[in-house]
Amino acid sequence: MKYQFHSNSKSTLKIKNKGYYIWQIASLVPFYKQKKKDWWAIDVKVEFDKLKAENPDVIGWIKFDNQDELGINYPILYSGDNQKYLRTDLHGNSHIAGRIFLEGLNKSDFSDYYNIIYGHNMRDGSMFGSLKKYKEEGFWKENQYFTVYIETTAYRYRIFSYEDAVNGGDVYKVGYQPGEEYQKFIDQMIKDSDVDTAVKPQTSNKILTLSTCTENNYNKRFAVHAVCVDAQTTDSEKLKTDKNKE
Repeated sequence: MKYQFHSNSKSTLKIKNKGYYIWQIASLVPFYKQKKKDWWAIDVKVEFDKLKAENPDVIGWIKFDNQDELGINYPILYSGDNQKYLRTDLHGNSHIAGRIFLEGLNKSDFSDYYNIIYGHNMRDGSMFGSLKKYKEEGFWKENQYFTVYIETTAYRYRIFSYEDAVNGGDVYKVGYQPGEEYQKFIDQMIKDSDVDTAVKPQTSNKILTLSTCTENNYNKRFAVHAVCVDAQTTDSEKLKTDKNKE
């Protein structure tokens, strides 16, 4: 399902998909061309109240900067397992595309140091079907960033590695904590990457993997690894309090 842009004024954009909204408050230019440093945090609002009213399993929203190239702009769901949203849509109906969902062994508030999000590799490019574009030469250089929104925080991610990872291998294990084991895990991601991005996360960084199916190999999955480079509150009450302190 593609998202449509609706202009309500010269300063507001609204993306709508079956009644769910994510707002862009800024000039009417493509998201990935925004020049304001923190536009991804302060100019975007996800209406979680409306989403959760439809399905309380909604825990976040993922949006890539370059919508023209990738189109990844979806709610993230969490059921505590890795089966429910494989072939189930937001309304609980059977659907071949399923939904974007967080690994069942992760904490639903994204407090883990290492998180995994799954999405199908759809032929029409929907869900995580466009991630395969990273295999094209030069694509990563122009498409390094995306944001994950939860109710109170916007997490800014930069892609540092991508690979065809062994299904059930170390990439699909969670529960890492800062330390030597976690650093070795990160270093292996860098070593196994299809391209040298020169981005080298450390054990103090949070890592997020986006995982989807490969075309013909059921023993491997295409995994895109990203490091959290910034996190900002989107809690309106906290923002008001902080502003009053200035």
